Amino acid sequence: MEDDTYYETMMEKYYEMLEGEFDEFTNHYNDEIDFDEWRCLVDVHYRQKHGVFPGWDIQDKMNGRLIKAAIDVGKTLIAKYNKMQEKTEKETLVNGQAQSLMRSIERMLSFRTA
Repeated sequence: MEDDTYYETMMEKYYEMLEGEFDEFTNHYNDEIDFDEWRCLVDVHYRQKHGVFPGWDIQDKMNGRLIKAAIDVGKTLIAKYNKMQEKTEKETLVNGQAQSLMRSIERMLSFRTA
C-alpha cells in the first residue's frame, strides 16, 4: 500500500511540474500544441535519455531531469517552428522576386513588340 501512495505522490508532482513547464513553454512557442501531445514528447525524451518513466524515477532525480527534458523538447520544437517560418518567408521572397522578374520580362517583350 505504501508503494501506491509513493507512486501517486510522484505522479502528482510529475503533473504539477509539467503543467508549470508547459505554461512557460507556451509563452515562447508561436505554434499550437496541446498539453498531452507535448507531455508525450517530454516523456519519450525522458525515457530515451534516462531509461525510465519519469514517475518511476527517484524523486530527487526526476525533479531536475524532468525540467531538463521539458526544456530540451521545448527548444527543439521552437527551433523547428522557427526553421519552418524561415523557410516559408524565404519561399515567399523568392516567389515575389520571380513574379517581379516575369513582369519586367513581359514589359520588355511588349515594348520590343511595339
